[in-house]
Amino acid sequence: MTNIPVKAWYTTQDRVDATPIVSYASTAVGYNNLSTKPILGNKTSREAPLKPSEVNKKHKGLSGQLLKPGTRCHEYLALDVQMSKLVHLRESLEKKVLRKVFLCERHEEKEHGSMPGTQIIPDITMYPSLWILMLTSWPVKGLLLLLPIVMPVTYFYIITTVGLSTTIKDILFLSDTPDWFFWGCLSIIPINKLLDLAQKRDLHRIFDPKETPMFCAIKRDTGMIRLFNNNKEWADLPFQEFEGFNTMIPTGRGSQTRKLSMVHRPTGAGLLVGEGGVDGWHPALLWEFYQHYMDVSRPLPDVPEFEPYRHLDPTTREWDKQHNRPERYWRDMDPETYKQMVDEAITAAKAYPFLEPETAETQQWAPSGQGKHWFQMG
Repeated sequence: MTNIPVKAWYTTQDRVDATPIVSYASTAVGYNNLSTKPILGNKTSREAPLKPSEVNKKHKGLSGQLLKPGTRCHEYLALDVQMSKLVHLRESLEKKVLRKVFLCERHEEKEHGSMPGTQIIPDITMYPSLWILMLTSWPVKGLLLLLPIVMPVTYFYIITTVGLSTTIKDILFLSDTPDWFFWGCLSIIPINKLLDLAQKRDLHRIFDPKETPMFCAIKRDTGMIRLFNNNKEWADLPFQEFEGFNTMIPTGRGSQTRKLSMVHRPTGAGLLVGEGGVDGWHPALLWEFYQHYMDVSRPLPDVPEFEPYRHLDPTTREWDKQHNRPERYWRDMDPETYKQMVDEAITAAKAYPFLEPETAETQQWAPSGQGKHWFQMG
């Protein structure tokens, strides 16, 4: 915390500059394959690790179809089905956050680890900022979407009932029955703009607590998955003891989605990860993504969200140097090229034999662009 400059607003570059270089613990996955083995300094958690029985009270593995380890599809861009990761990267680079918000985030990262050594997956229902958005911004946006339907229908009915001249007098407050509904509807537009500005400035997050209970933390630097319970206690469980499952989850709308369930076999504890998808390849590819991410002998998966932090990971920094990877490969890419790459990655991921990965060569499966996107192949 001492290396954080005192400023009112902070940028993504400020965050990167305040983030230390990742050091690998001897428990990190792939640690024995490193030519040089930096040791993580001794860290003591504020509380003792949970017993397995205590973990199981909140985290129960859902199982499903067992996914094979060691697949080599590499088409991680296919996970960005909405094609939003590049947009989010650029928005985060342009966005400035309040000092209070920045320091709260840094506190969590000091406690549990920061990018790229740790991916923190929060339980967003514990954040006041989520409920503020649900009670303010989201209803206003819903009303804004209905305006083009509600107002024409309403005023067509009014005009045909009382006449055009009377309606105009009511709207302009020139009659004894002023039309507050008209101006109330129009006021939604500037209110929406103000709420968007407040959200852009992170003003909705000023009520978030300094310490927010976390759902889990996936830690590349230690090779552990950290699970939490309702008392904000945690247990670090070895990633290599987890198995991946393709799990069917009801959506509540008469359909189902497939999500990755990671289950710790010795204890039965587990967690659901990712947004999910309708196809089986999605959780299978996400399982491969996390196996790749956790292996410190391999560079980070080359996806937009990691790019500002790649130089902070020792293996990745050396890989990028040896392969002359452009520092701003994603940041300087135009959206049309990115969309094409995602489309190609999805097509290739759908064709990859995840259930029988050993048959990929015999089936003449090829990566998107016939190896064109070599940055993904680390």
